[in-house]
Amino acid sequence: MSISFLLPPSSRTANAVVWRGLMVQKATQQLLFDVDWSPGLDVLVVDLPPGTGDVQLTLAQLAKIDGIVVVSTPQEVALADVKKGVDMFRKTGVPVGLLSWISTFICIFPSCLGYDSHSRSHVDPRGAPQHVPLHL
Repeated sequence: MSISFLLPPSSRTANAVVWRGLMVQKATQQLLFDVDWSPGLDVLVVDLPPGTGDVQLTLAQLAKIDGIVVVSTPQEVALADVKKGVDMFRKTGVPVGLLSWISTFICIFPSCLGYDSHSRSHVDPRGAPQHVPLHL
């Protein structure tokens, strides 16, 4: 299922979806409750942008969530978003069952060709960030 299926056909191609507040909440409600998920869901994977946005908060408030998985790169700005997102889910009573860290990123674009984030990361050999407390 894709959120693009909830859009008018003319908006499904290359147009960005620019929604805030009530529009995002309504689309999230439609995704959760108006889609025929029968015979029932064992697992629902929702790919979200990082942070504490409208979708994350709406999901936390409307859905029974057994746990979340957070995937991040080791850069400081990414880890800052992860920390805020994990904190938001914990404050809403959603268990954080696993944190998974992408250990490296190598840029292939001309502007940063060859950049290797692994050598500049704050990740220990086991992949756990050194400056983000993990209380799982």
